[in-house]
Amino acid sequence: MATVVEVRKRDGTVLEDISSICMDKQLIRRLNRPASFTFRVPSYMINEVQDDSRPLLTPGRRQIAVYLDSTGGLFFHGIIWSIEEDGDEDMVYSRVTCYDPMVLWRFRPARDDVDSWTGSAGNLSDPSFIQRNKFGGPIMEEILTASESPGRIFPAGPGDPSLAEGPLWIDLSLSTFTGGGSDLSGAPTNWPMTIGEIATLLTNTGELDIVLTPVIGSLVDYDGTPTYFMNMATLATYTGNYGVDRTATVHFDYATGDNNARLFRRSHSMETVANKLYYYLGPRGDQQHWRSNVTAYHPDLPLSSVALLAEILASRQQLGVFMQQSIYDNFGTGEGGSESSAYQLFIRQWMVESLLRVDARRMVYITPVRSGTTLPQGGDVFEPGDFDIGDLVTINVGAKARAAESGAQRIYSYTIDIDDDGVEALGEFVASPDQDSI
Repeated sequence: MATVVEVRKRDGTVLEDISSICMDKQLIRRLNRPASFTFRVPSYMINEVQDDSRPLLTPGRRQIAVYLDSTGGLFFHGIIWSIEEDGDEDMVYSRVTCYDPMVLWRFRPARDDVDSWTGSAGNLSDPSFIQRNKFGGPIMEEILTASESPGRIFPAGPGDPSLAEGPLWIDLSLSTFTGGGSDLSGAPTNWPMTIGEIATLLTNTGELDIVLTPVIGSLVDYDGTPTYFMNMATLATYTGNYGVDRTATVHFDYATGDNNARLFRRSHSMETVANKLYYYLGPRGDQQHWRSNVTAYHPDLPLSSVALLAEILASRQQLGVFMQQSIYDNFGTGEGGSESSAYQLFIRQWMVESLLRVDARRMVYITPVRSGTTLPQGGDVFEPGDFDIGDLVTINVGAKARAAESGAQRIYSYTIDIDDDGVEALGEFVASPDQDSI
């Protein structure tokens, strides 16, 4: 069995298997970000009008399901997002880009479901869901639920555009939201904010990972009525610890060892260095005064920050001082308080940002040898499914590079390239030894 690429209507109806005409197929899976699938097809082969009076491939009104042979089932289920056509004297080709349902979060405001302090539902201008829930998983559960249909205690009524936006194409009833972790209560800046912005803010603390698993779901039941949309994924949150330690079993060796990595890129850059970070938290008192701030000497930094502070001081001594100031000022007056009254989220974000920016950031880009390759000295060839985003793997780089290195690195994204015969192979993956955890 080779890769299967299936076109569906948004209600799940299968229209056609286009596996045989797809070229240059590429899947990219990212930690805490939308997964994508791109491919190219001859335009004349996808222009047949369907029973809804639209072509076979149409942005927004079609979805693509991809089944991989190497992983044994559905690997991607997303919406056709864009189609770009490019032609010469002989042929016109369509380049198709698809994203999984997480892409919708950029277009959904983050709302309260039910504010237990005010009894109101759907608040997006001065919500309190972060202060009330405190932890990443419950925060995401509330804002995702509220985006679909807020008011579990005081129902808002079906389809009220002022209080909800409707289906997210994720089966929340089968999703899991872990509690616990560090207290992330705090009020971000500039309400309203989107679900995507909140998810980024929370995952940047290192205390939340969000993972979507594709499914072939049923029609979304919205307020007791089936909709035009089907669920395409389930969701799970983790307290920043998604992934498996595979360092003992999965290794990629470039110019050393098994030589099972064929391409290598590495960046080691000062571009992001900032070893003197100041956060100013609103409300602002006057031109020169803020209600509070977060610096390396904040009294509420946990004991675990002692090692981080030592790294910051060493960085300043060895590199010089690189300062950056960030302002978080929400002028809301809700009972949830301002940034200064609930700043645990900002303390946690400050710690993670300081850790990642205290020195020149290292990122490694590795492309393994293709599946089925026989290595000259024997050794392991790894395939799609042997690891996932979030996993720790071992990276070995030989002296052929500017600097040899060996150690555990976390996978942030990886690519699966699929040739015209449907043969799957790992493409480039992105990893870093600079772990985003404290």
